[in-house]
Amino acid sequence: MRAPLDKLVKDKIEPTLERAGNEGAAKNALWFLFPKLISKEDVLFDRPNRDPADETLRVSNLLAGGRYFDLGAHRTRFSASALRKLLSDDDPKAQIAEAIRWIEDQPVTAREDLCQQMTEAISQGKFGANEPISKDWFDALAASWPYFHRVQDQSLIFISSWSDLISGSMRRGLEQLDADEASEILLGSIQNSQDVSVLAGLVRHFLGDVRENGATSRSALFTVHVFDFARDIRGAMLQRTQQLAETRKLWSQADPWELVWFWHQAIESDDVKKFLESEVQKDDAFEPIVRGAINRVFSSSGTYERVSPWTLNLFIDPTIYRVAAENRLSSNEEGIRSLASRFLSALEIGENETNRSETRHKPDLDRA
Repeated sequence: MRAPLDKLVKDKIEPTLERAGNEGAAKNALWFLFPKLISKEDVLFDRPNRDPADETLRVSNLLAGGRYFDLGAHRTRFSASALRKLLSDDDPKAQIAEAIRWIEDQPVTAREDLCQQMTEAISQGKFGANEPISKDWFDALAASWPYFHRVQDQSLIFISSWSDLISGSMRRGLEQLDADEASEILLGSIQNSQDVSVLAGLVRHFLGDVRENGATSRSALFTVHVFDFARDIRGAMLQRTQQLAETRKLWSQADPWELVWFWHQAIESDDVKKFLESEVQKDDAFEPIVRGAINRVFSSSGTYERVSPWTLNLFIDPTIYRVAAENRLSSNEEGIRSLASRFLSALEIGENETNRSETRHKPDLDRA
C-alpha cells in the first residue's frame, strides 16, 4: 500500500516544484517542512546537498521561518566573498556601512531579503558560537541598529526582527567577556553613540530596573560587584537619556520609547510623566509619542491595532493622550489627522478589551 501512496504524493508535488523559480530551492524548502519526504528509508525526492549538521535546522530554525513557504528564487544576494569581508575584523563599522549602502542601491523588492541575509550572517556567522565582541564590532552594531529597526517591515510575522538579531549579537558578544571589559565597552558606547536606543534595552537586560515590580536582570555578567556596575552603567545611560530629553533630541532617536521605558524604570520619581504630559502637546513630539503607543495585534480573527490603557497609565493619564489626539483631528496636515484617528480607534479597542477582561474576571459576589 505504501508504494502507490508515495507515487501519488510525488505526482501531486512534482508539478508545483517544476513551476518554482528555482526548483532546487523549492525542494530545499520542502525538505525543511517535511523531512520524512526525504528520509533514508523512503527517498521520494533527491536529498538536497546539505551538511549533515543542517539536519538540526529544519522547522526548529526560527530565523529561516519566513522562507519555509517561499519557493521562489532569491536573485539578489550577497556573494560569499562579500560576506567574508563583512564579517572580518577589518574596520567593521566601515564594512557594515558599505553593505548598507549597497542594499540601498538595490531594487526595493530585493532589500528585504538582503537585510535578512546580512543580519543572519552577523547573528549566526559572527556571533552565534560564543564569539566575544570587540569594541569596534560593538560600536559598529550600535551604529547600524537604527537602520535595521527603521526599515523592518513589522507585518512580516514569520521573520525575526533584524534589529533583534543585531541586539542579540551585541548581548551575546558582551556575555563572552569578563565584567570589567564588557562594562568598559558598554560605557564607551553609551557616551559616544549617536543613537542609544538599543543600548537602553541592553542596560535593562543586564541590570534590570530600579522600580519595584520592574524587570529583573536576565544575565549573570555583572553579578559580581553589581552595585558598582549598576551605578556606573545605569547612571551613564540615565544621564544620556535625560540630556536627550532636555535638548528635545529624544524623539529623533530610532526607538524613543525604548528610552522612555528605561528612564521611567530607572527612577522612582514622576519626572517621566511630567515630561510626557508637556511633550504630547507639542506637534513635533506628538507623532513619535502616539505612534509608539500603538501596537499591532496578530490574531486568528485578523490583524488590528490597539493601545493598552494600562501601559499608557504607567506614564501619563490616557485622557491627556485622548484630548491631544482629538485636538489634532482638525490639523492641517493629513498625516497628523490620520495618526490621531488611528490612535483614538486603537485606544477604544484597547479600552473595550480591558473592560471585557475585567468583566470576565470579576468575582460573583452573589455566589460567594
